[in-house]
Amino acid sequence: MKKIFTLSIIIFLMALTFLNAQIVTDKSFKTLHPRTEISRGSSFFETDSILPITLKQKISGLSVSGSITFTGEKGFVRIVLTDNYENDYLVLETNTIFENKTSVSFDEFCEETALLNNFLPKQIIIECTDAQVTITGIQYAVSNEYQTSRSKQIREEQLDVKLQHINAVLAQKEITWGAGKTSLSQMSYMEKKSLFGGQLPNLAGFDYYVSGIYVMQGHKPNHIASLRSVASSQFVPEFDWRNRHGRNWITSVKQQGCSDCWVFSVVGATEAYVNLYYNQLLNLDLSEQDVLSCSGGGDCKGGWTVPALNYIKNIGVVNETCFPYAASYLPCGNKCSKPPYERINIGNHTSFNPYFQTSDDLKKFVIQAPMSFGINCWGHTVCLVGYKRIQLGDSIYIKTPANPRWVTIYSGDPLIGSDAWIVKNSNGTSWGDNGFGYMVTDWLQLYHVNTISGNITSLNYTDADIVCEDRDGDGYYYWGIGPKPATCPSCAPDEPDGDDSDSTLGPMDEYGNCAAITPLVDNITTSQTWDTNKTLCRSIAIPSGVTLTITADVLMYPVHKITIQNGGKLILSGGTIDNGSIVAQNGSELTISNNGKILLGSYDNFDIQLGAVFKLVYGKVSLK
Repeated sequence: MKKIFTLSIIIFLMALTFLNAQIVTDKSFKTLHPRTEISRGSSFFETDSILPITLKQKISGLSVSGSITFTGEKGFVRIVLTDNYENDYLVLETNTIFENKTSVSFDEFCEETALLNNFLPKQIIIECTDAQVTITGIQYAVSNEYQTSRSKQIREEQLDVKLQHINAVLAQKEITWGAGKTSLSQMSYMEKKSLFGGQLPNLAGFDYYVSGIYVMQGHKPNHIASLRSVASSQFVPEFDWRNRHGRNWITSVKQQGCSDCWVFSVVGATEAYVNLYYNQLLNLDLSEQDVLSCSGGGDCKGGWTVPALNYIKNIGVVNETCFPYAASYLPCGNKCSKPPYERINIGNHTSFNPYFQTSDDLKKFVIQAPMSFGINCWGHTVCLVGYKRIQLGDSIYIKTPANPRWVTIYSGDPLIGSDAWIVKNSNGTSWGDNGFGYMVTDWLQLYHVNTISGNITSLNYTDADIVCEDRDGDGYYYWGIGPKPATCPSCAPDEPDGDDSDSTLGPMDEYGNCAAITPLVDNITTSQTWDTNKTLCRSIAIPSGVTLTITADVLMYPVHKITIQNGGKLILSGGTIDNGSIVAQNGSELTISNNGKILLGSYDNFDIQLGAVFKLVYGKVSLK
């Protein structure tokens, strides 16, 4: 954890020395009413004390003047005004990411203190890391005029100006992310503080993030090691559960209402795991309140993911309607007393230790299933859904409201070879890309990283509900997490399909790489008769000189097809072909007799090509 220094405020009488830049210059960052200057001396000391403010009258605004010199890459300064009721108001906050100079000045500057409602100040606190702050003046305003609507308007104007300033600096530095209005950036300092358990860390712009790849302040990857990693890595360069097998397996983004991110991370991972276990998008809405109130893992001021996962494993988490989210710690007895519509138990879970395991280990875990993922310096936990390895030539689109831009990764960029982890946050869809983001973090800052494994127990579903299907028609089947289930046809291959949306890709190895394949097709090499019912696990081909006679019922998957090649024959005599496409090529022959039936699904084709012979003696071809 970074050390936060508290500095006493002693006011200089000397003039402000020339500086290279100002933080933000805009009238909305001035107090609304005329200001009076406070002076207290000419000396400045860096100490751990807090200087009380001795004003006896209530004020309508407060601003500060001075300068900041950043002394390190993690430079951060925050100035906060408090009252006797422990209310906090942000006067100024900045860091090295938001400024393009190492020395900046501020003149009669205020953020949340531009308009106060007859506020009796108690003290000013300065938080400072890798920076030196000089305060040359404090200004206060006195007025009985206060309008809530005007205060809100000022804050909105300030946010617009601040975003313009931040994005201009980010663009100038070619930083790989952009800032915008999010649920976090529009919160007051007190609201953010509450969301982080009563102590707001230096979020370093994470609260403003809307697009691109967020890189933690001061992050220094080992460039040589990164190049070696790129050259030797066996892992697929990108993996994302939002687009696997042509589907998005991640449930909807939620918004936490207190410091309970630890709950949302494990519930979000559990919801996604349920989808994968049953291989269908059930998208259950499980109860965060159940885990918050009943797991013993914590409360609205923070908590731990392991007790939360133990609770889901041993007791089970109910659905949202049984215990709706209240954004506060409620008695566990408030949970519904009648049998819930759903209760989910996970089989097991495992903690990940960044001190003993590597990024490759983490990739192996997330390739298996989404997981919880925490950043220690922020005390914030999210759901990890994938990763992207940053490579030479990558073009990163930065989508911001005013000036969208592209950043290209050129040779020598220190980010080459770094892993950007794809996270699902719990701050609503206004944050990031509809609630998701890419972030590069210092490795040892990871904590609360947990995987889920084993069987799912549900009140409404059993293992008989696991879907085993070949959606891309390549002959390989996907059945989600775990070993091949009984719901698969016995003739299905034992290896699951690594990408069930691409017929040219087959089984996947532990590194996320799918084998290039030619779709599996059963060739009927000799003339034969099928007189017993059967299920086809893949497409079949009837070559020249071969006749296939079907007198029984044949069930096919809609993506599979029977191809009658030039010179081949298919006779459907009294049997039924259910689902699947029929293709009769030039020179082939198809005969339907004895009330034979071909039943086509909505996505099946019945294709009699030019030059093929089709004899409908007695039977039908129809849609189901």
